[in-house]
Amino acid sequence: MYRSSRMTAPRLLVMLLLGTLGVGFGAAGTATAASATGPGLPSTSEEDPSAPIVYDGGMRLTSSDGFTVDITARLTIECDAADDCTALVTVTGGDFVASPTNDRALPYSGGRASADLPYYGDICQLRFIGAGAVTVEATADSASVTRQSAPVSTSCPDGSTATASAATVSGTLAYVSGPSCRSDGTCPTPTPTPTPAPTATPSPSPTAEVVDADPGAGARDSADPGVLSTLRPFRAAATLPAALWSITGAIVLSILIALPTVLLDATSERITERAEQRRLARGLAPADPSARPPLTVLGWPAALAGLLVAAAASTYVDPEFAFDAVGWRTAAGILAGFLVVIALGWALVVAVMRSIRPQWRPRIEFRPLTLLFVVTAVAFSVVSGFQPGVVFGLVAGVGFAGAISARARAGSTLLLVGFMIVAGAAAWAGYSLVAPSVENPDLLLLIAIECLSAITIAGFSALPIALLTLRGLLGRAVWQWSRLSWIALYAIAVGAFLFVLIPLPDSWQWVELDYVAWGIGYGVYCLVAVVAWALSARGADASTAATATPTSSPPSPRA
Repeated sequence: MYRSSRMTAPRLLVMLLLGTLGVGFGAAGTATAASATGPGLPSTSEEDPSAPIVYDGGMRLTSSDGFTVDITARLTIECDAADDCTALVTVTGGDFVASPTNDRALPYSGGRASADLPYYGDICQLRFIGAGAVTVEATADSASVTRQSAPVSTSCPDGSTATASAATVSGTLAYVSGPSCRSDGTCPTPTPTPTPAPTATPSPSPTAEVVDADPGAGARDSADPGVLSTLRPFRAAATLPAALWSITGAIVLSILIALPTVLLDATSERITERAEQRRLARGLAPADPSARPPLTVLGWPAALAGLLVAAAASTYVDPEFAFDAVGWRTAAGILAGFLVVIALGWALVVAVMRSIRPQWRPRIEFRPLTLLFVVTAVAFSVVSGFQPGVVFGLVAGVGFAGAISARARAGSTLLLVGFMIVAGAAAWAGYSLVAPSVENPDLLLLIAIECLSAITIAGFSALPIALLTLRGLLGRAVWQWSRLSWIALYAIAVGAFLFVLIPLPDSWQWVELDYVAWGIGYGVYCLVAVVAWALSARGADASTAATATPTSSPPSPRA
């Protein structure tokens, strides 16, 4: 050991000398590079200004029902010679979540990129992201990415239905490489040299589609499926749990709705009687049943115009609605559904009632105030997240200018409701046969599929609202004729609505409203019914006392 150490001593001196020289030359080289590139900037920023800026890090998907998924992602910012930059986010690890930027390079300027993107990926293959807004913000040290994901529900080729609730994908990524000063615009302006020597730099090959910055660039293609394509076929909805839940939900909702309905009906009756008493007290003749009802426009033109307005407003049940090819196709589908289910239903009721007894003189009555129910249905769909949504087109009804019994009037309502259910069921059967069997339908077939979906939705979604016992709605005639018949009919309508459009319990996992919100909504409905009933009862007592006082006192004798 001693001999060996002595033999290596000269070698150690040589190595120390070479190391000292190497450190010196290295320090000098580093100082020279630093003086050339400037302090605090990566050396690659001047050597290769076209190099991409890369950020890596973790992101997390958090759904509205508490489900979380962790992924890793990479942000790549590329700039050309004109300083036009794009930002692309890709998923490098993890399951379920697709690219937050839909594998598209977004226009990037001033340290920020943003866009409203459609649904992307394939939920049936467990790699997708819902429609929503994405925002990318980067500095020299880090970058933040946030993507909103709307609820998704679609039928898979194997006949199953895949659903996902609303979610947010967000995370902070750390700087890895590249001229990071270009990400936030902090690079110093280079001093031009007197005789610049241009060098040909090969332009980087495009790696992704660049999204234009103008609002119309995010327009969907005409062959993209719309919200009407999210209707579940029969095979996906016809399960034993869904049937049991629909039956239970129909019974419970019918009972809950019936309780405040009794109060609202009593309120309406009192208001009507009071108005008639005041009319008679002023010496006017009793109301003529053939006269035009208040706030009503008679005739087919007004009814069809109201149907057109309702169809236009109902297109906003699509959370991604825009004035693009898909938006116009959705509007046309909803209008076709209203014409087939509602307009033909009106024509059928008028023809049948006129053939039974012409002196009933059936007529079409457009009620403009029912457009409020159209707005309510759209707002309900948007707030709750129900897909394919709830549309209401019963903005008019069949009235009678002649005297008609309560039973006959209820019969006209039952005829219209029956036609709506039969038409909706037939369209659903056609949709269930065609939609699952075609993976990528062409435009004409897609229009046919969405028209069948619209007829189904129009036939079933309006019934829970239309059968309420408020004046001007279908349910009032049945309620005045038979309370038990109304409860049975309402339970059937609600059960069909739940079974066809929002099968329980699967579809409720992607509904954004929780049970507290539903309870608050029902509580407000009951409170309105109770307050209206109390006010009408108080007014009725005061009116009765006022009319009874003059007749109870005997006439004063003459002096």
